[in-house]
Amino acid sequence: SREWYRPNPPLPDIKWGPRNNTNIQESAILFALNKVAKDHELYLEDYWLKSKRSVDKGTAGPVFGWVIPAGQTHRMNTVEMVNDLRRQGVEIQTANGAGTLGNVSVAAGDARQMAGYFAVFSVSVLNPPLREHIDEPIQEQLIVELYSK
Repeated sequence: SREWYRPNPPLPDIKWGPRNNTNIQESAILFALNKVAKDHELYLEDYWLKSKRSVDKGTAGPVFGWVIPAGQTHRMNTVEMVNDLRRQGVEIQTANGAGTLGNVSVAAGDARQMAGYFAVFSVSVLNPPLREHIDEPIQEQLIVELYSK
C-alpha cells in the first residue's frame, strides 16, 4: 500500500529501490525489538554488569584521575573541555591550594577529575593514546596529567 511514510514502489524494470530499503529497515528494527523484548532479562543483566565493571574500573583501576592545569596557553579550549565533561555528568573539582596527587603537582585553581563512575568515558576523552584513530590533527594540545593511587 502507498502511505505517507513509504516511497512509491520502484518501476518494474528496477530490482531494488527506496521502498525496498524502507521495508528491510522496518523488518530489521522489528526483529531487533522483538529479540530484546523476548530476552529482556539477559539484556538488562548485561547492561548492569557493564555498568558495574565501569564503576569498579574507575575506583580500583591503575589511573585514579586527571589534573588539568589552570594556566594553559589555550585557556578557552580548556574551559570548553571541562564544561563539556561536566555537561556529560563527569565530576570535576577545582583545587583550593597547592599540593600533590600521586606523582603530579597541583596548583591552586587546577581542575581535578576523579576516575569514579565515568572512568571509561573519561579515559576515552582524556587519554591521547586512545585518540590516535582520529584522522584530523589536534590543532592545540591541552595539557592533561594522569595520577595514580
